[in-house]
Amino acid sequence: MGPEFMGMDLSANSSVDAVHSPGTTRMGIESGNSILDVGPMADVHRFRRGRDVTLDAGTHVPDDWAGLLAALIESTRHLMKLGLLAPLENGSLPSLRPPATPAQIAEAEERLGERLDVHVRELLQHTNGCDRLDGEFSLLSCEELGGPDWTKRVELRDACWESWPRDSWPTSLHVDPHRLIPIMVAYDTRSEIHSTPATDPLDLPRPVYDVGLDPVPDQTLKQALQTSLRLNIEQLAGHYDSSQEQERA
Repeated sequence: MGPEFMGMDLSANSSVDAVHSPGTTRMGIESGNSILDVGPMADVHRFRRGRDVTLDAGTHVPDDWAGLLAALIESTRHLMKLGLLAPLENGSLPSLRPPATPAQIAEAEERLGERLDVHVRELLQHTNGCDRLDGEFSLLSCEELGGPDWTKRVELRDACWESWPRDSWPTSLHVDPHRLIPIMVAYDTRSEIHSTPATDPLDLPRPVYDVGLDPVPDQTLKQALQTSLRLNIEQLAGHYDSSQEQERA
């Protein structure tokens, strides 16, 4: 038995398995007789981790917040231990924080002058901020939303959106981008994930926009984190697959 992730052996008998069907490619991690399906590959181009990866935001990973966050933290810590991701600045590994209270969320919304998207509120209710949650992005805490550094964050947001032609904006963007809320920030770039404020009377999740992707995909916050988990899993599987090839050579 080799190194494991989410109950799968990622070394001795594991590989990245591509299954082709008309018009799509599905990626899975095969271990023994089981495959963790990581969804159809779409035209979302990720470039920040030094290689080209195409992924979509499907639902073939945990859909509940507790399971998703546990898998994200576990995969991120695993990648850092292997040296595939830089650790936190103090050399430690990321971990979830205590959940935000309703009062903390309400105070953040009061400072922002906007109601937070339902997925943002749900995420904060599981962890009030988190350094390098998916290995790349840190979740801002309630205290940071509208906090002392907020002016700099909104200036960066505004400069970002104002630099793009309107015809290149995501089709799902139905609010003034000056109202978008920076909710996650990348540790090694100026990239951010911007959340749409809650505008739906039914309180349905609204899109978030990862402005470091080209094109910017239309996805909810949970879908964006599910995509990050797939990327982490692919990196882990690729690492062990490469190690096996070197051992066989």
